[in-house]
Amino acid sequence: MPDKVLGISPASTDAAVITRRAVLGLGVATAMLASSRRLGARAGSATSAQIANRGAIVEFSAGADGLMALSSLRNAATHFEWVTRAGTFAPVVKWADGTSATWRGLPFRSTPDDITIRAASTGRVEAQLDVMAYADTGAFRWQQRFLNAGTSRMRAITEIGALDLDLRPDLGQLVVHCVRRDGDYSREAQPFRSHLEIQGGRWNAPVFTGLIVVEALGRSEFLIIGVQQERGWTFSLDDLKDRVRLSVTLDDMEKSLAPKSSLAACPVFLGACAGDLDTAINVALEHLRTRILPAALNGAPWVSYNIWSTDALNVEKNILDEISFAATLGVDLFYLDASWYQGSSIRGNGDWARGSGHTPRIGRSFHADCATCRTRCTQPA
Repeated sequence: MPDKVLGISPASTDAAVITRRAVLGLGVATAMLASSRRLGARAGSATSAQIANRGAIVEFSAGADGLMALSSLRNAATHFEWVTRAGTFAPVVKWADGTSATWRGLPFRSTPDDITIRAASTGRVEAQLDVMAYADTGAFRWQQRFLNAGTSRMRAITEIGALDLDLRPDLGQLVVHCVRRDGDYSREAQPFRSHLEIQGGRWNAPVFTGLIVVEALGRSEFLIIGVQQERGWTFSLDDLKDRVRLSVTLDDMEKSLAPKSSLAACPVFLGACAGDLDTAINVALEHLRTRILPAALNGAPWVSYNIWSTDALNVEKNILDEISFAATLGVDLFYLDASWYQGSSIRGNGDWARGSGHTPRIGRSFHADCATCRTRCTQPA
């Protein structure tokens, strides 16, 4: 894969191979620890909690005010520390009128493999962060969600946080490795100075994949981030003098919440390792294979024919005409990737619906034509 280096040379010029539209926009071969070891989690107390995976340790502890904060995210082997304790758990949530939440801490929960941090807002919003460690990968699963704890419908939410970290201000030069989806799938190495943004893009307008690797240049230490959503997210770094703020926010939405209902941010996987960029990519690749990608279907791999089409006219005829042609090429699987759902994507997450018009008839025709051609057919769920 070609590389693009912007303003500074990365420590490694090798890049991973990317697969198109894979795993909700991660779309890139991602990462693992070749020489990692499983560390036992430390027993929690009333004021702290710690969990560990094959290569990193996460610890939360309470401050003088009793509120929980991330106090450590470190490489287990080298003890390299990524974060500074700069603030308590205060995730981003914004409403259409521009207001945001102010938080107070709630009791936390922990087990040897997961930690749950909670906070409440004066606006009757409760926030929850779930961090889970796995014995078989070098990445944590990190997910934030928001609950309407009130008795009335909550006004439209337009932005929520998926990940918030306060990095040490003395990490030195940081370089962010990322992969573009809007061109030749090249890797870029973007130097961080005072502000940096990477975006997933919008519907039918992708920009970057969700795999992001932050390198502490000269230290051979890497922070691996996997945003498990194709679009509508922004990764940012900001120099706040006493810390570097790392955030992943979701802003392509307009959601109102009924009482007792919740809104979850996409999961993010997070890992740390030492070595080189290949090692970091392998941390994420191992996590994807072990914890995210589905197992291969019986009989796979197949020779597939993918008609990624958004024709405006004669959709049914155009698709059915392709089946016979695909069969003559020896294709095993005919995959209908688009033009079958209603309204594409509406604002927000998960707004997909099967078309109410010709879709069922196309489905029946598919099965009939595929049986004749001895070609498997499938539609996205």
